[in-house]
Amino acid sequence: MARAAGVSTAVVSYVLNDGPRPVSAEAKQRVLAAIKELGRAQHARRDRRAAHPAIRPGRGRR
Repeated sequence: MARAAGVSTAVVSYVLNDGPRPVSAEAKQRVLAAIKELGRAQHARRDRRAAHPAIRPGRGRR
C-alpha cells in the first residue's frame, strides 16, 4: 500500500490507526485510494484461492 500511495509504511500505519502523528490531507487521500484499489486486488486473489482450494499460499500444491 505504501508504495502504491507513494508514502512510507509509517504513514500508512498512521492513517489506519488515526495517529500517533498527524498526516497531511493529501497523503491520507493517497493512502485511502491505494487501500481501496489494492483491496479490490486482494479480494480477487482471495476469490481465486477459494475457487482452487488445492493451491494454498506458503504450502504449494497438495
